[in-house]
Amino acid sequence: MTWWRRYRYGFLLVMLVVVILSPVLQESGIESKAVAAILLTALTLAAINAVSAERRMRRIMIVLAVIAFFGGVSDLFRPSAFLSHLQDGSAVLFFGLVAALILRDVLAPGRITVERITAAICVYFTFAMLWSAIYSIINTVDPHAFRGIEGDIDFHTATYFSLVTLTTLGYGDVAPLNPVARSFAVLQAATGVLYVATLVARLVALQIAHSSTQIPDEKDL
Repeated sequence: MTWWRRYRYGFLLVMLVVVILSPVLQESGIESKAVAAILLTALTLAAINAVSAERRMRRIMIVLAVIAFFGGVSDLFRPSAFLSHLQDGSAVLFFGLVAALILRDVLAPGRITVERITAAICVYFTFAMLWSAIYSIINTVDPHAFRGIEGDIDFHTATYFSLVTLTTLGYGDVAPLNPVARSFAVLQAATGVLYVATLVARLVALQIAHSSTQIPDEKDL
């Protein structure tokens, strides 16, 4: 196994954290959408590397990534609602597929390793990316869907609100007003809480099951 496959979840986690912390780059004067496009491209490549064991899934993910990439690049030069929907819709499908495939590996029977725990953290942050794209779609359809946002919601603001909702912090500076936005916010908050509780229970059960199958040493007999 090559090193980029062996530490694939570690690379993905690093890119997820970099994307989440990317708003600090705005202080350097770099245009927000350009930074988001570059970082999301790198994140996409890391995600494909992390879950591309199956050829069919890899092809589907590449198609979705290409659609999102060209939609985002085109939107930089000629903004339109259609291109925004194309990019965000592809991102929803892409990150949803990424989360499902990684979660399958996380919950699979076997020994608990650092890589498995890293993968579980990746799923949590991927949920934030997924809902971020959903909120972007909602805001494009209804510019008044969120309080505290004037005009179009940018990538960084959508990601910020998504993480605040996922972790149930709820600062209140950005709040959903649209019924659809409220429904997705409630669903995300519930997902964040239930994911952590279910994950801990599953990992503990896997560790107990793995320990019970180990042959005890002679000194323990």
